[in-house]
Amino acid sequence: MKESWQIDKKIAIADMMHFNEKQAKAFWPVYDHYMNDWCRLMSDRISNIMDHYDDYKNVTASPMIQYRDLFATDVELNKLKKKTYRKVNKNLPSHKARKFMQIEYIFQMVLSREVQQRANLIDDLTFTL
Repeated sequence: MKESWQIDKKIAIADMMHFNEKQAKAFWPVYDHYMNDWCRLMSDRISNIMDHYDDYKNVTASPMIQYRDLFATDVELNKLKKKTYRKVNKNLPSHKARKFMQIEYIFQMVLSREVQQRANLIDDLTFTL
């Protein structure tokens, strides 16, 4: 993922979470590890989505391979989110862990929308419907 997006996200999380020093010390190492894994998985996912979009336009590759890869990446992303939530919940008050996950899901929705817009898939599907 773009480094500037990651920095902006980290600043926004810090602003919204209102960590004290102890909470920040417990949270940021978990978050940084999460983001390293998340960025790797999301790069794979975005690549798969773009390949799938290209196939949607050209109908060339085996759809089962692409779907299998998309599903596998989604499973890994969900496992990572669950694991990270458990770690954050262990180190912070539960309301802070829930708030982090709420923020995380919002960022993921924004990112998904951005990827869809770049692929122009939404416009193509809307026009088709």
